Amino acid sequence: MASTASQSTGGTPTIRDPYEELRELTGGAEPSEDIRWNEERGVWMTGSYRAFKEVSQHPELFLFPGTDASFAPDWFDADFYVWFEGGPKKLPFLSPSEHDALHRWWITQFNPRVVEGWREDVIRPQVHEATTRSPPKGGLS
Repeated sequence: MASTASQSTGGTPTIRDPYEELRELTGGAEPSEDIRWNEERGVWMTGSYRAFKEVSQHPELFLFPGTDASFAPDWFDADFYVWFEGGPKKLPFLSPSEHDALHRWWITQFNPRVVEGWREDVIRPQVHEATTRSPPKGGLS
């Protein structure tokens, strides 16, 4: 992805919205759009998580190229997408049974009762350390 910072007048950097840039690169839908056809790419694009979740529940409507490169359009760079998502064992690339097993594991490991038990011994000391640490010598860069 191209840099999201550019020089504006007066030497102050202007920060572009990274999601805007990502939508431009992928031809994606706007967040306010549920679903729309991208003629140039030849694909349906979803703009909201709700719409994506609804469409992805129907295998007859949704073929995800992350799990099978043969479904990918010509412009789709599978290696980049795997890298962008964080590797081949991330959720978008798992089979339904692998996804369900991982989801069940996350739910048991990070349910509210478990996390509450970490609050005093794990979370609070980490937050305290991060918020009271002195800046490095020479300042922040």
